Amino acid sequence: MYEVNSSLEKPIYIQLYEQIKEDIKNNLKAGEKLPSIRKMATEYKISKNTIQSAYNQLYAEGYIESYPQSGYFVSESLYENFDKFEEITIHKKAAEKNIKYDFYPACLSEDIFPKKTWLRLYSKVLKSDLNLGIYYNSQGDIELRTQIAKYLQNSRAVKCSFENIVITSGFADSMHIILALLKKSITKIAFETPSYRVAKKFLNKIALN
Repeated sequence: MYEVNSSLEKPIYIQLYEQIKEDIKNNLKAGEKLPSIRKMATEYKISKNTIQSAYNQLYAEGYIESYPQSGYFVSESLYENFDKFEEITIHKKAAEKNIKYDFYPACLSEDIFPKKTWLRLYSKVLKSDLNLGIYYNSQGDIELRTQIAKYLQNSRAVKCSFENIVITSGFADSMHIILALLKKSITKIAFETPSYRVAKKFLNKIALN
């Protein structure tokens, strides 16, 4: 149980955020599910927005992870003992630099990524008449999807149009859309060993929901 006091000068969402953070550090396990926003709001008799603000802060600092239709979970990338962050040495970082080929999917090779071109185009777009607050097509920006379709046709000989492409906010969002499409026709999914463990963990959490 957490304690919130509306008479204090400190906002309630900060009170809640600080207590949950300490709970994650000292008690909760990696991957453990947090109470839903609705349950927390009912239990503590405070607004859902207040709970959401506390969770948003925890998410921004990397303490928790969010999975669509599943809820919030304690981040599995956190150390069980937070003091270990101070134990990282220069020798360990140097050893990581000695890796010749890094196949981690989220890594970009510094020597082949067109950083200068990327920065030039990024600056050009920001200087253009761009409305950052507008709600675009639910499948993603049509112009970007059109260029992706052209790229796929030229580089992979894939014949498709912008209507066949969906741009998502990340891996979890993509998996959620795919599962929603397959849910009615597929009841089992097989994984080879070894497999992509991130996908397997995500699917397990969806199945347990």
